[in-house]
Amino acid sequence: MRFLIVLFSAVLFLASCAKEKAEGGYKYTHHVKKGGKKPQVGEIAYFHVNIRAGEKILNSSRTEMGGEAAKFKIPEAPKDKEEKKQPNPILSGVKLMGIGDSMTVFMPIDTIAQLKAQFPDVKELSYDIVLVDIKTEEEYNKEMEAQRAITAQKQEEGTKVSEQIGVQVKDAIAQFKSKKLAAQDLGNGLKFFISEQGTGPKVEAGTTASVQYYGALMNGARFDDSFSRGMQPFNLKVGEGMVIEGWDKGLTAFNQGSKGYLFIPAALGYGKQGAGEAIPPNSDLVFYVEIVNVTK
Repeated sequence: MRFLIVLFSAVLFLASCAKEKAEGGYKYTHHVKKGGKKPQVGEIAYFHVNIRAGEKILNSSRTEMGGEAAKFKIPEAPKDKEEKKQPNPILSGVKLMGIGDSMTVFMPIDTIAQLKAQFPDVKELSYDIVLVDIKTEEEYNKEMEAQRAITAQKQEEGTKVSEQIGVQVKDAIAQFKSKKLAAQDLGNGLKFFISEQGTGPKVEAGTTASVQYYGALMNGARFDDSFSRGMQPFNLKVGEGMVIEGWDKGLTAFNQGSKGYLFIPAALGYGKQGAGEAIPPNSDLVFYVEIVNVTK
């Protein structure tokens, strides 16, 4: 009898892990299924998603979007034949989920030629989805209105902070040029100076860093910053070429909670091509950075 109970449990486990098919023929595995109400046409689904090729995460809402949930408005059934043939795999999964459910939807990687060449041994893209909320359009619009008011206030505050930091950056540049700033060398002309030492985890290749920053040319002219955009930090996976080389290498000198400066030579910045009108060719750069968070 005990053997039969164990065998029956194993059959149930295998059945729960079996791949079913969603809209568009995508296979999926429903990991957590709470039986809650599914999002209806016109409602907005809030979800987190990791997109993987094998074990490599290509994109994640938890890092790319500052930890905010992604959103989908559930559309009417498609009328276009091509859209019916290949619907969005995330939407196909979300439509089958209730709040708190988790699911992985699989899409053949050969539908994306660039990824097929990059990951020749991987047959499927995996979309790991967690549905965190469902709202009506009215509820969503009210939330957006409240967020816009908060964002406007943050932008106003952030603009003031940015102006203050701009003054500090010009002073740091003057000290750097006169060699009064005790900047440390990281090689190839890349230097850093920590004005406030953090005690949190160290930034390393492979970690995800959340960074507030202010970027300027060596004449003090600002070209970009996160403060004036509502104090919204920039999130990146360090060491994977998502940013200029001076950032990938320079950020590893900092810990979570640290504040300071990166002095980046043109060769480790935007080089001979520059970057639009704001950064001329062969420009050395300075970044004031604050490391808000570091995760593995």
